[in-house]
Amino acid sequence: MNEIKFEIWPMSEEELLKEETLLSTANGYVGMRANFEEGYPEGYKTIRGTYINGFYDEMSITDDKQSYGNQNVLQTMVNVFDVQGIKLWIDDEAFTLFEGSVLKFERSLDMAQGVSIRKILWQSPHGKQVQIEIRRMASFEKVELVTIDYRVKSINFTGEVTIVSEVDGRVTNHKPFENLSAEDKSNEHLIITDMKVEDDVTIVQGKTKGSNLSMSIAVTHNLKMTHMRDGNCAFSTYSGLLKKGKSIRLHKYIIFTDSRRHGHSSAVAVAYVREAMDHGIEQWYRAQKDFLNSFWRHSKLEIHGDVTLESKVDFNCYQLLSSAGRDSYGSIPARGITSEGCYGHYFWDTDLYMLPFFIMTQPDMARELLMYRYQTLEVSKKSAEKLGHTTGAKIPWRTINGEECSGNQLADIAQYQINVAVAYSFSLYWHMTGDIGFMASYGAEVMIETARLWLDLGNYDHEGRFVINGVTGPDAYSTIVNNNYYTNSMAKWHLLEIGKLLRALEVNNKDEYNSLTNRLKLSLRETKAMAHAAKTMYLPYSQVLGVDLQDDSFEQKAPWDFVNTPMNSFPLSNHYHLLTLYRHKVLKQADAILAHLLLDNRSLSIMSKTYEYYEPYTTHDSSLSYCVYSIMASRVGKKGQALKYLMRAIDLDFDDKSQDTKDGLHMGNMGGVYMSMVYGYGGLRTIDDEISLRPTVPLGWTGYGFTLIYRGSPIKITVTNEEVTIEVEHNLRIVVYDITYIIDQILVITRQQ
Repeated sequence: MNEIKFEIWPMSEEELLKEETLLSTANGYVGMRANFEEGYPEGYKTIRGTYINGFYDEMSITDDKQSYGNQNVLQTMVNVFDVQGIKLWIDDEAFTLFEGSVLKFERSLDMAQGVSIRKILWQSPHGKQVQIEIRRMASFEKVELVTIDYRVKSINFTGEVTIVSEVDGRVTNHKPFENLSAEDKSNEHLIITDMKVEDDVTIVQGKTKGSNLSMSIAVTHNLKMTHMRDGNCAFSTYSGLLKKGKSIRLHKYIIFTDSRRHGHSSAVAVAYVREAMDHGIEQWYRAQKDFLNSFWRHSKLEIHGDVTLESKVDFNCYQLLSSAGRDSYGSIPARGITSEGCYGHYFWDTDLYMLPFFIMTQPDMARELLMYRYQTLEVSKKSAEKLGHTTGAKIPWRTINGEECSGNQLADIAQYQINVAVAYSFSLYWHMTGDIGFMASYGAEVMIETARLWLDLGNYDHEGRFVINGVTGPDAYSTIVNNNYYTNSMAKWHLLEIGKLLRALEVNNKDEYNSLTNRLKLSLRETKAMAHAAKTMYLPYSQVLGVDLQDDSFEQKAPWDFVNTPMNSFPLSNHYHLLTLYRHKVLKQADAILAHLLLDNRSLSIMSKTYEYYEPYTTHDSSLSYCVYSIMASRVGKKGQALKYLMRAIDLDFDDKSQDTKDGLHMGNMGGVYMSMVYGYGGLRTIDDEISLRPTVPLGWTGYGFTLIYRGSPIKITVTNEEVTIEVEHNLRIVVYDITYIIDQILVITRQQ
C-alpha cells in the first residue's frame, strides 16, 4: 500500500530514463529526478535534472517576417545546479552499479512516508560487500528543503571509506528550443555568480541569462567534511574507517531559494539550511509523515481487493500533490517538476483536469492554484489587447509567468477555450466550498474578464445566432474552425454562470457587489448582452445523425483510413503533416463529449450517439483523452470501454505508452485518473450547489471508495456490487440515482445495476 517498487537490474537505458521520472522527488516547489548519486558511465543516456516550479529563463524568437501581434519571447523551466552527486570509495574502489556485482537491487517510492528509496547490496571487483541505502525527501513541510540520507554498511570487510558530496554548477537544459535566434541556441540558462563555503555550508548563487532571475542553494552535512572547489564544482569529503558489520550515515541537507519568492540574497537559503540541520533528519521525516497522513485522509482512492492497482492510483494522486505549486508564482507544469517536457509550461490541463482533484479533496491547495490565475490576470488582459480585442482577458495557451509562450503557432493561440477551463475551475471551487468571499475578492474578476472576451470574439449571424468563428477547440487535429461545439457550449455556460455568480454576490454582500461592479465597470447593459449571447448561442447539431457536431466543417471531411494506418504511425502528428490531419475526420482527443462530461445537459440518447460517433475517429494521441472517454463510457453504460480507457490512463506512464515518460509525467492524465474514478464510476456531477451521484462498479471489481470535501466537511462514499454507503458529519442534501436524500449521518441504499 502507498508504495511503488522496481527490482530489476540491469535495465535498458530507456527503462532507466523512465524510472528517473517515475521515482522523482518533488514537493510542488522543487523537483529532482531520480538520477543515481554516483553517476553513470560516459555516454550513458540520462536526463540529470533538478527544477524549481516557476523559475524560468526566456529567449527571443527568430521571425524575419514579424507579423502584428506575434509572440517574440519563449520561456523554459531551468535545470538548476546539480546537488545530487554523492560518490563512494571503498579503499581505492569506486562504487558503481556498472562494475563489480549487484547482489540485490531495489528502488521504491514510499508515498506514506514521502521518500524515494534505493537499496543495493554490492560486491566490489575485489570482493568487498557493502549494503547501501539512499533515501531522498523533498519536504512538504519546508518546501525549500531536500534531503539525501546516505547509509553505508560493511558486510565482510574493515577498510577506509570515502564519501564525496558534490555540487555541480555546470548545468544545461536537456530540451532545446527550436526556431530561436543564433545567440539563443545554447541550452545554458543558469550562470554561476558566486560559489563559496562558510562554516561548513556550501553556497552557490546563479542568474538566468534572459529573464534576469536568480537562485541560491545552500548545502550542509551532519558529518565533519573537508571542502574544496574545482572550477564550477564544489566538493565536500568525509573519510573514515568502516568496520565489518558497522555503518556510516551521511545526511545531506539542501535548500533552494529563488528571487521571485525569496529575493536575490543567499541569506535566506543559509538560514534555512542551518534550521534544517538543527532540527535533524528524523524530525523532518516525522513532519513529512504527518503531512501525508493528513493528505491521504481525504485524497485516498480505495480499490477493494486489488492492492497493486490501488497503489498505481495512489501514485497518480501523490504526483499531483508533488507537482502542485503552493504560491501564486507557480502552478502545475503539464509534465510536472520531473523533467523538461513542455518546457515547464502551464496549460489548461491544470484548470480542467488537475484542479478538480484539489477542489474535491484539498480545497486550501486548490485556492492557491486558483490564485496563480488571478495574479496573472492583468497579463492576460494585455494579451487580449495584443490579439486585437477591445475588452476581456485571453488566458495563455501555455505559459510560466502569465505571458503567452506558444511562439507564433496560431492554432495554439486560437485555443480560446482555455478561458472556459479557468472559469470552470473557479466555479467548481465556489460551488464545492461555498467560499463566496474568495469569489468576491478574486474569482469573480477572473470569471468576468474571461467572459467579456466571448462578446468581443463572437458575433451574430444573419439568423440572429451568436456564433464564434476562427477558434481551436480541445481537438488539436481540427484547428481554427468555426463554431466548435465544445467552445460554444462552454462559452454559453460561462456567460450564464456570470449571472448566477453576480446574483449570489449581490445577495451575500451588497456593498462588495457594488464595489466589484464599479471597479470592473460592469454595467447592466453588458450583463444583459452576456445573457442574450448565451440565449442565442449556436450549437452545431445533426438532426440526421442525432449527434452534436464538433464544428461546422467536421461532417464534411473524409474519414481517416485507420485500417491502413500502421500502429507505429501513432501519434499521427509525428508521421503526417498537420494539414493532412486537418482535412480528415480524425481526433487527437475528446472534444464534443468533453462538454457532455462537464455540463451533463444533453439527453442520454444524444450523449450516447455522440460518444459512439466520435469514439472510432479518436486516436487518443493526447494524454488528456483516455480519462474523458472512460468517464463518458461509464455515463452511457459502456462498462467494458470505461474500464479499458481507465486502465490505459492509469498505466500511461508506468508502461510508457507515449514513449516520452522520460520527458516528465503526464499530469493532466493523472488528474484524469482521479476524475475517471469519481466522475466516471462514482457518477459525480456538481451542477450549481447540488451534488449528484450515479455509482457503478467496474467489471471484475468488488468495490471502491473515495472522500469529498463539501462546504468544509468530508463525505465518505463507499460503493460495492450490492450497495452504496454515504457517511457525513453534517446534514447533507444529495441526489443519488436521481432521487434526493437528506442525510443526517449515514445513508445505505441498494446499488442500481
